[in-house]
Amino acid sequence: MLLEKHTLIHLQEIKSKGRDTPYYWIKAAEAGTVPFTARYVIGADGAMSSCSLLSGLRTKQPGPTGYGLSRFSETGDEKINPGTLTFYPLPLLGGAGWSFHGSNWINQGVGGLVKLKQLKKAYNHLFRENQKKLKPVSWPLTFLGPLKRAGRDNLILAGDAAGLIEPFSGEGLYNTFKSAILASSALTRAEMENKEAGEVYNNLYREHFRKAFIAVLAGAVLLHGRSVIYPASLPRQIENLIENRLWFNRPFP
Repeated sequence: MLLEKHTLIHLQEIKSKGRDTPYYWIKAAEAGTVPFTARYVIGADGAMSSCSLLSGLRTKQPGPTGYGLSRFSETGDEKINPGTLTFYPLPLLGGAGWSFHGSNWINQGVGGLVKLKQLKKAYNHLFRENQKKLKPVSWPLTFLGPLKRAGRDNLILAGDAAGLIEPFSGEGLYNTFKSAILASSALTRAEMENKEAGEVYNNLYREHFRKAFIAVLAGAVLLHGRSVIYPASLPRQIENLIENRLWFNRPFP
């Protein structure tokens, strides 16, 4: 079951003598939602993940965070080729602005390591033509790295919920997809080898994310320093990062 646009308020692991394996009792806040049970749970509910708190994998909300701020809308502008990516260096805010174009849509936003109020000013400055349209949506960027553990028993955390934000660019989709593949592999192996999915996933998570994070964080600090001194280098470094050409990031096996 894929549960979207619901607020998780109760998550309880139940172990009973009448069942060979434990299961989870889950309840959402929305009116009319019926509680249900599941053998496995994958929490992919973002940086402020309720699943991580209720499962005990995180004891409190993340500390210092950055923020992203963007707006996705349709456009009839045919002058810009689909697939065009434009970056706007914002080194003093610890981040950048972007404009991504599709065939009939555009995603414009900013991200950085400062307060949301400062990012809103940067957004309004870069995209003045959109100020009277729909307001941008914001979200936290947990740039301080992966959790110590992202799995417990048969519960797994993926994406932002597991702290998988790339600390220089603030990009999270690559690691989200990567963790989803690892989660799927963990569930399959758990079934085949009669193990807990969390145990299998933690080993994969440690190998692919935690082991390399110190190098990734060091690289991010160096790149931030370079972008302050030489802002024009930021778009090129983001391109190198995306293509896994920097010394501290490696391609997905």
